[in-house]
Amino acid sequence: MNLEKYNDKVQITAKYDGLMCDIEVNVWADTKGGISGCFEMYDIDTSGEYIYAEGGLWFDRREPYWFEDKEVIFELIDYDGVYELPKLILYTLKDHFGIDVEEHLSDVIVFKKKK
Repeated sequence: MNLEKYNDKVQITAKYDGLMCDIEVNVWADTKGGISGCFEMYDIDTSGEYIYAEGGLWFDRREPYWFEDKEVIFELIDYDGVYELPKLILYTLKDHFGIDVEEHLSDVIVFKKKK
């Protein structure tokens, strides 16, 4: 299986918590047929004094399936460095690398105001 598409780095600038942030996500293939990764995110205005996060990303091979014309063969199983992985990181893994992150996106709790 060719894992070359996973040897990549994505750098984006996006708004998070009202501040513009630089975000970098790296994913690489290892010699055993798996992939690993890391991320870094910080706000531009204060160079990370207000918002800063970095950590590792671990993936597991899964039964392949197709989603939006992309074959998905890995899912995010663990991360470190933060209590909750920012959605910007999750969507980068999903949209750019085609990694299954749905379990982590479904953990979001939505609170509604009482009428």
